[in-house]
Amino acid sequence: LHQNALACVRQPSQGPTFGIKGGAAGGGYAQAIPMEEFNLHLTGDIHAITAAHNLLAAAIDARLFHEKTQSDEALFNRLAPVNKSGIHF
Repeated sequence: LHQNALACVRQPSQGPTFGIKGGAAGGGYAQAIPMEEFNLHLTGDIHAITAAHNLLAAAIDARLFHEKTQSDEALFNRLAPVNKSGIHF
């Protein structure tokens, strides 16, 4: 054919925090093939950024939840449990 062509491949959505919904790579006749490689996030570094962002957001969310639902003493005892020789860090 000897024609210049251009394609833009976008990164599939990872979904909300760790709730992977799927590849978002199309269905029916409009599919990105090979689907396995495309869904393994081999198209760029955005997957690593998304995973790190979601991990940080989940850690902050868990911290805020535990600070809201527990007293400071209970939270400290859970984070630094007491053993026979005293508090162990």
